[in-house]
Amino acid sequence: MAAADRQGRADDHRAWTAASHALAGAVQELKGMVASAHSAETQQLWITGAAALALLVGFAFGTVVPPVIAQLAPESWHWPEERAATILRRAPWDAGVRLMQVADPQQARALADAARLAKDNAEVLTGCRKRAEQLNAPVRCSVEIHQAKID
Repeated sequence: MAAADRQGRADDHRAWTAASHALAGAVQELKGMVASAHSAETQQLWITGAAALALLVGFAFGTVVPPVIAQLAPESWHWPEERAATILRRAPWDAGVRLMQVADPQQARALADAARLAKDNAEVLTGCRKRAEQLNAPVRCSVEIHQAKID
């Protein structure tokens, strides 16, 4: 009976040890899963932060750097003017006209009227310029003024 009792306790002890080891393994495995989940969450935060920073840097470089470069380029390259025309989605001449109309509508109208007057009287003005050059003095000219066209 004592032998059976020892044998039963030994079996119970082995079973208890095996269960204890299995439980310890399960706990370790759960700890690993929790650590892995925490690590994945941390990685997601880092990825989100890095993406936000990249977006901010890209925005800054895309909006700040090109105008600075355009301003630093030689004036003869006309980069700011081309940029303005591109932003307005117009040909450079039309973009300039639009900028003048917005900046000072009365002055833009006066400039358009002067251009129309010069165009309508081109022959007369050419003749007057030649006479002024020959005389080396100012001369009076008669020009025709047509009714103003409303744009």
